[in-house]
Amino acid sequence: MEQVYQSQTVAENKRFISIYKPVVPAELPNLLIAVQECLFFDKFINFKNQDTGEHVLTGLNFHHVQNFLEILEKQLGNSKSQNQNTFQPKLKTSFLPKIQESLKGKSETLMAKSPNKHNRIFASSQKIQPELYNLITNEELFQNYDPSMYFSLDTEQKNLMRNYLKEHIQIEQSQDQKIFQPQFDLLSRLWSFGLPRENGNILLDNMHGVQFKNEHKDSQIRGFNWVTQEGPLTENNITKLQTNLNDFTGMSDAIHRGGGQIIPAMRYVVISTYLSAQPTINVANFKVKLNFNIKDLQKIKDIVQKYSVTIEKENENKPY
Repeated sequence: MEQVYQSQTVAENKRFISIYKPVVPAELPNLLIAVQECLFFDKFINFKNQDTGEHVLTGLNFHHVQNFLEILEKQLGNSKSQNQNTFQPKLKTSFLPKIQESLKGKSETLMAKSPNKHNRIFASSQKIQPELYNLITNEELFQNYDPSMYFSLDTEQKNLMRNYLKEHIQIEQSQDQKIFQPQFDLLSRLWSFGLPRENGNILLDNMHGVQFKNEHKDSQIRGFNWVTQEGPLTENNITKLQTNLNDFTGMSDAIHRGGGQIIPAMRYVVISTYLSAQPTINVANFKVKLNFNIKDLQKIKDIVQKYSVTIEKENENKPY
């Protein structure tokens, strides 16, 4: 990565992934049934079906995935003894590093229409400001705050948060906004921090003079959270994304501006602005130095190749 904000951990939220498949494709349904039964024993294992047809297990670390595979093998052994079946698949496991999507540029204001063509959303995306990123991830005043809690805060708490935002955060405004919105309340304009929150994304309401704002607010938040959870490049989480809602024109009839119309349109416009803002893919790397006997060189290479390791340099130091 070209730039990393201060106090940020590059390898944060690293997950180990195990991609497996039986030797005989016809045994896949029995294997999936065994996996679903084993998921009741470990709630921290995620099971996902990829668009490519692969079924992916994700865990917290290497041993977490290995322990789950041992439970799976025991479950397959029990089903074999009960059903008198010769099903005994060989699991092929490979571990991949966790990657995240981000961006390093700024997009123009783009527009997306709802499926019925009656609603239009205008938005732009950019890399989040370092001050806003630290506000979401590190600031104690906003540590337990969620934008959905805005109306439940008391007046004293709102004033403290507003004063902090005025002192530390500056948002760019157009000339029309400076005229029609001299008192820009940034606290009420923070609509969402994305999912998951620790990735440092933000949805900012930058609209003025828009009708029915509260009616379509939840739908726009859901569309934004959908994109931050599954990015368009790798279907992984997005980090450091700031999306500004600039304008919205909706149908006067409430039936035609429901969630089924607004959520897809919001997802389309966020993806479009994100892809036009120089998107990037961040991969967490851990650099180590190994010292061992030259006789074990081939054994070491066979081990590290199983874990997507790249060997940068090899030096042979002769003993004195």
